[in-house]
Amino acid sequence: MRDRAALGRPHTSTDQAWIERLFSHIKADWPHLDAIDDPAVLRAELALVRVEYNTVRLHAGIGYVTPDDEHDDGAVRERIITTVFDNVPLASGGDRPKLERAVGDALDQAGELGIFTTILLLVAASGVMGALRHSINEAWDIEQRPPLLQRKALDFALVLGGTSILALSVSLTVTHRLADIVDDEAGGFAVTWTAN
Repeated sequence: MRDRAALGRPHTSTDQAWIERLFSHIKADWPHLDAIDDPAVLRAELALVRVEYNTVRLHAGIGYVTPDDEHDDGAVRERIITTVFDNVPLASGGDRPKLERAVGDALDQAGELGIFTTILLLVAASGVMGALRHSINEAWDIEQRPPLLQRKALDFALVLGGTSILALSVSLTVTHRLADIVDDEAGGFAVTWTAN
């Protein structure tokens, strides 16, 4: 009898699902790898497979694009802007290019989040909130409009309140996930016994 360390956590059946899925794709898409006996040749072939897997092969789980395309910063920014503005009703069609430009400029300088960029982002977000507020008022047939300063103050309050709630939600989620990870790791790894 000998002992063998199990790589999965106790009572967690999904630990190795991701690697099993990867192996399944590699075996199906590149069956010639099974026949290679020489480790150096296999390493060279796997390097080619890695490049093809990340730059050529389309992945269903990320919307039938390659991982390189999915994680390209410029493409991600463009998809975010397009998706947001396709789903947010604006007061008039002329608002969209200005807001897209403002949000795009803010995202282009995301690493340099300074005062000007923060103000620009808040103005763009308040414009989106104003469009949402206007759409809700139209849907509920509310025709009475408060003064401009009061509307803008409400829009800024909604943006700051929504941001605060989102930040609180993310921090609680991260704390909960970290607690789960610490609890899982406290048990250590399982040792299974197998007979020869």
